[in-house]
Amino acid sequence: MTYKKKYISLVDLSIFLKESEETLSRDFDYLENFYGDFVCIDRDRSKIELLGSYSYEKIKYIQYSILNKSLNILLLRQIFIRPYQNVRLYAKLFEKSEEFIIISINHINSELIKYSMGIKVVNNKCFITAEVEEKLRKLMSVFWVEINLFALDENLFGYLKDQTELSLDENEILTPYYLSYVYVSSIREKNGFKINKDEKVLEYLFKEKLIKFLKKELFNTKNEELVIPLSNLLVKIFENETYYKIPIKLFISQLDFFNKSLKNKVYLYHELQSIITSLVNILGIDLFEYENLLNYILIVNYPDIVKFYASKRRVLYVNSEFSIYHANFLKQKLVTYFDNYYTFKIISTEELKCLNENELVITNQRHLPWKNKVLVDDYASSYDLKKIELDIVSHIHL
Repeated sequence: MTYKKKYISLVDLSIFLKESEETLSRDFDYLENFYGDFVCIDRDRSKIELLGSYSYEKIKYIQYSILNKSLNILLLRQIFIRPYQNVRLYAKLFEKSEEFIIISINHINSELIKYSMGIKVVNNKCFITAEVEEKLRKLMSVFWVEINLFALDENLFGYLKDQTELSLDENEILTPYYLSYVYVSSIREKNGFKINKDEKVLEYLFKEKLIKFLKKELFNTKNEELVIPLSNLLVKIFENETYYKIPIKLFISQLDFFNKSLKNKVYLYHELQSIITSLVNILGIDLFEYENLLNYILIVNYPDIVKFYASKRRVLYVNSEFSIYHANFLKQKLVTYFDNYYTFKIISTEELKCLNENELVITNQRHLPWKNKVLVDDYASSYDLKKIELDIVSHIHL
């Protein structure tokens, strides 16, 4: 409902979620009873609509709150922190029967089995085990960050950051995951779970090629230090895709709303798509599952990359049937709208005769015999500029 459209019918939502209409009605009752201060839902016979402001922070908080009321989540957390406890202890802690705890463990295991891990009960005592210990730690790192709403204890993680030799990128999105991994590993080591020295370590034969590409095609620099943080992230993604297969999110995504907003800037979004496609060709893996993360990293941490990548594209020419002065007026409107993203150059109608016919020309001459032209109104409005944006993208990127 927050991503697709403003409202949706209960029937369509039932089909999409594969849940009965009765179950969904109960869920909406629950949301209204417990989270009415955060989200208002209008329900009638034909549609369900979110009313008022439903910011990302509000939706994320609701997701977090529901997660932390889930017995399965709380039980998994408790068994992870305090393994080898008797089933009776967990039953007492959650005020449930021992049989109920075993049923919950079976539910959890039905999800964990896809990662070749699960909760074992031996002599009535519980602990988490995995075929690959490193894989378990990576999964639990994502789990731990999300169930803490990405807000990790500053004192604890400040200490861990000082104690570890782990190279941390100064990034508000990535750092919690790295620190969470350190914390998860410390718990596993303390409880006697070690990483098998025989566990596979990938050789990154492509790394030199990757760094060379980043330096030349994205950063436009000979300074390798500028390239290393992004290169390290891409290596981790490559490692995960080819070996561990741990999802980038389990329950809550921090970046869905960011990416949804980004798609409104069509020219910028398609430029990022081009960059990711280039990286896909270098790494030989599908990176679009990580699209939200990579888009965020490129825009927030490396904004100059995107502009440099775009600058290598051909110049966009601006033409007016009235005068060079009017063409300059149109150019300034385009420069402002695209925030200096593209390079625009004024060209007279006479000069067009010497221009390569494949070049893109933005003009107010509707009858200009030019193959690659984008029409602009004499005094382009915001609506006109948005249409021009889509036309430019269709000519350049698609």
